[in-house]
Amino acid sequence: MPRDKPAVMDSSSMSFQLYYHPGTQPWRMDPDLVQRISTWYRNHGGRPVAVHVWPRSKQGEITPDLQAPYTYRAITKEDGAHLLADATETSESLAWLLMHELGHQVIRTSPIVKEALKEGRPREKTLHTADDRYHQIDPEERLVDGFATALIGKRLDRDWWRKRTLPKFGGDTPGPTRFGHCC
Repeated sequence: MPRDKPAVMDSSSMSFQLYYHPGTQPWRMDPDLVQRISTWYRNHGGRPVAVHVWPRSKQGEITPDLQAPYTYRAITKEDGAHLLADATETSESLAWLLMHELGHQVIRTSPIVKEALKEGRPREKTLHTADDRYHQIDPEERLVDGFATALIGKRLDRDWWRKRTLPKFGGDTPGPTRFGHCC
């Protein structure tokens, strides 16, 4: 994990710790919205986790195996969730991502739900979990997108985000498929 300056902890949440790292202050989420997310997370059995908001420039340090730019927006790992902030995001879209990633955490606490969602999981060996197409068809990704959209009130998913990243790549789709990143 990147270690530069200390992060600022947002103490508005009791069910997870939210850390804003240097360079992410413009993307601070609305405290009332974070509290609503926290309440949902706690009420649905979420375990205590750390959530880090990093500048996108730290992507390679968070996931050395996913170096291609704009491969992903956020990721859930064993140590918690990591969100990437830059001009392709808004504070509201980061709240949507927070809810999405905490949805993954809630699913991890329920073996029966996790098992049930496995049934519809894509089996294509050439389809990376960071691929846009994977996110469109994987049942867990679709479910956590639904959680985030229901709580935030808007769909700020990958399709929304891709429209914001396309100008950076001359209209071509960035991500693992474009950069030959697989498995």
